Amino acid sequence: LGHAGFIAIGAYAAAIIGSRSATYPAFFAAMVLGALIAGAVALIVGIPTLRLKGDYLAIATLGVSEIIRILIINGGDLTNGAAGILGIPAFTNWQMVYFFVVITTILTINFLRSPIGRATLSVREDEIAAESVGVNTTKIKVIAFVFGAMTASIAGSLQAGFIGSVVPKDYTFINSINVLIIVVFGGLGSMTGTIVAAIVLGILNMVLQNVA
Repeated sequence: LGHAGFIAIGAYAAAIIGSRSATYPAFFAAMVLGALIAGAVALIVGIPTLRLKGDYLAIATLGVSEIIRILIINGGDLTNGAAGILGIPAFTNWQMVYFFVVITTILTINFLRSPIGRATLSVREDEIAAESVGVNTTKIKVIAFVFGAMTASIAGSLQAGFIGSVVPKDYTFINSINVLIIVVFGGLGSMTGTIVAAIVLGILNMVLQNVA
C-alpha cells in the first residue's frame, strides 16, 4: 500500500526539474532521477518491512507512503509545501504514455520469465514452500518491491507532465487503494487482466466523475 508515495516521488521530481527547465532532456532526466530515488527508498524501507506478513506488512507500507507525503508537505521552497507546484510544462501526451506502458509491460513480462521472476512467482504462490527449497523470500520480495516502486515513480512523472500540477493531497492512501483495486479486479498474477482492469476503471472514472 505504499504506491502513492512512490508515485509522488516521480511526480515531484518531474515537477521540480521540469518547472525549472522546460525541455524533454530535463524531463526524462527527472524521470530517471525520480525512479532511482523511489528505488532507493523502497530498498531502504523494504529490507526491514518486507520481513513482516499480512496486515502488519500492509500497515508498514502504508506508513512509508504517508511519511513520504508528509516530507513533501514539509519540503519548504523545494516542494512548495501543501500548495504544491503548478505550471508544469505539458511534457506528456497519450503517445508517450502508450510507449511507456508497452515498455514497462515488456520489461515486467521478461522479469517474470527470468530466474528471479520464477522465484517471485513461487513466493507469491506459497512463501513457505518457496523458502523450503532455498528461495531467499525476503530478498525476492525486496527486488519486486523496488521494481514496483520504480515503475510507479515513472507513472508519477508522466502524470505530472500531463496534468501540469502536483499537490500533496493527490497522493493519499486512496491512490494506493486505486492501484490495489486494479490488481485485484484484473486478477492476481494476470498481466492481461490488470491492463484490461486499468482501462475499464479509467473509463468508469471518466464516465462517472459527475456522479457523487
